[in-house]
Amino acid sequence: MSKVQKRLDYFKSVLEESQKLNNASCLLAFDRETICPKNAMAEHEDIEAYISNLNFKKFKDKKYIKTLLYFHKHINVIKDKYTRKVIELLYDDYCKNKNISAELADKHCRVFLKAFSDWQNAKKASDFNLFKESLQNVR
Repeated sequence: MSKVQKRLDYFKSVLEESQKLNNASCLLAFDRETICPKNAMAEHEDIEAYISNLNFKKFKDKKYIKTLLYFHKHINVIKDKYTRKVIELLYDDYCKNKNISAELADKHCRVFLKAFSDWQNAKKASDFNLFKESLQNVR
């Protein structure tokens, strides 16, 4: 197996793991929005934020970044157009997020998860003052 193929296999394994974490997060979000008891919302938010942060950290890993930068620089070694496009998009995401720490990403995620729960409660109670503080935090 060539070095390029080994790098591609590693790269694809990271993306597969990321997809699994994304799927788990989506299942938790669906559960939170449909059948989650009100007194379990905070725990769900915590678990979703944890999974989101795990996923975020995958793209901060030094080996992943080194591999991404290699493929971006040597894009012509990749013959498959789809894979080339994925590399380009992931490189764009890397450039946008490279200065964002895992701690900041986690805080951002938690603010939005709490805001969503507060929005749901405010909507149900027809009292949008319940959402006011979260809206301020989102801004």
